[in-house]
Amino acid sequence: MRMNKLELKIYEKLGIKKFKKFTFKLREKTINFFMNHKDKQEQERILKHTPDNFIMPKGNGIADLLDFKKSILFNTSICITSAIISIPLITNTLINNPNILQILTIIGFITFDTYNIILQRYNNIRINNAIEKMKPLEEKRKQPLKEELKKEKVLTHDYDYKIKKNKNKEENITIDEILEKANYKELKIYKESITQLQSIKKFSDENPLASGLNINLPTDYNKTLILTPKKATKK
Repeated sequence: MRMNKLELKIYEKLGIKKFKKFTFKLREKTINFFMNHKDKQEQERILKHTPDNFIMPKGNGIADLLDFKKSILFNTSICITSAIISIPLITNTLINNPNILQILTIIGFITFDTYNIILQRYNNIRINNAIEKMKPLEEKRKQPLKEELKKEKVLTHDYDYKIKKNKNKEENITIDEILEKANYKELKIYKESITQLQSIKKFSDENPLASGLNINLPTDYNKTLILTPKKATKK
């Protein structure tokens, strides 16, 4: 933690906050260039509230921070790839007696790319710190949702539960394990899916010979939660 704080201070001394403002300004100018046909309110909404590699989604707690970390990783990979691809071009230019304009262009490119990589590292450290601070609050926010879901008889008693992993591997899981492992975003999805569950339960009761009535709900790490009505599994 101390090393991270020191690292952040070094980046701030190097002017990373000013560079961040510059990149947001550049983003704004670029987006506005392609949105001249839209009114100012719509432009403002897109700029400030549409999640992308610069703007983090909100409303799902730690899950939003973890999703944004993927954007940071993507941005970093682009910067590193750009630097690697440019090495032969820069080397070739430098060994062929470049003029002052070419030298300044190379310096500008290297500086911009380096600061972009630093910015991603800076954001990643800050997000990791935010995740650690949010963990207690996340647990408090999850508790009412978990209690509410545990009271839903249609959810707890009428379904078989499996987790489907990559390569179509499946493993049985209990409702308590599901709720305990779920993050806040997943619990919200489960809650919103209760109506769908009830509808399928009703269909299953009215059609006892029905089979394959699965409900696929997203979980973390590219897994899928499969709920199958128990009556549908009986022969």
